[in-house]
Amino acid sequence: ALLSLEHIGEIYVRYTIDEGKPTMLRQIVVEHADKGKTLDPALCKQVIGELAAELSLHLEAQGCTAVIDIPFREDDVVATRDNLREFLFKKGRPRAVVDYTTVPTGDHEVAAHYAIRGLDQPKLGHIIIRGNFRTRSSVIRGELAETSPRFAEGQPLTADGLADAARRLRATSLFSAVNIDLPDVATDSSVVNAIVRVEERYDYLAQLEAGAG
Repeated sequence: ALLSLEHIGEIYVRYTIDEGKPTMLRQIVVEHADKGKTLDPALCKQVIGELAAELSLHLEAQGCTAVIDIPFREDDVVATRDNLREFLFKKGRPRAVVDYTTVPTGDHEVAAHYAIRGLDQPKLGHIIIRGNFRTRSSVIRGELAETSPRFAEGQPLTADGLADAARRLRATSLFSAVNIDLPDVATDSSVVNAIVRVEERYDYLAQLEAGAG
């Protein structure tokens, strides 16, 4: 801290920083979170490909491990955990849980480990519609069946299908709000029922108010 010679009562503070040797990210490892279980090689390839896209990298994958040599920016790598979970939901794995840890591998070297569990692929069960007092359920089901991927009984449950179903119903202009609940997604059931809740839009061409006193 240096006293100011020009402005009495003021102090100037100077920081001298030694950056030191950078920490390098040497490996990305994808593994099953449950001991004794291994991930399908095809799934490993998809996950590593998604991580490569998120980090804007070209990764050389060897099974469920990718060799890498870039400066380790922790915030960027940690952010991929939630993005990876969303990616797995898009692939029909809505219960996927991704744990991330950093493992030192040498002097100023680390490996990023992703442990994944909850990889079952449930199907859509019953689709229950609530809140439609004027719109027939068959109209709503018809719109849902036209989504891509299809939002229908027996079809895989994916994030894209769920979002497209809600978006398609809103696009009809019949409803002021559309929400889709999945009460069974947190269970271990092989099917997930869906509750489609709509709020119908009431459009009046004219309104007459009268009063007497």
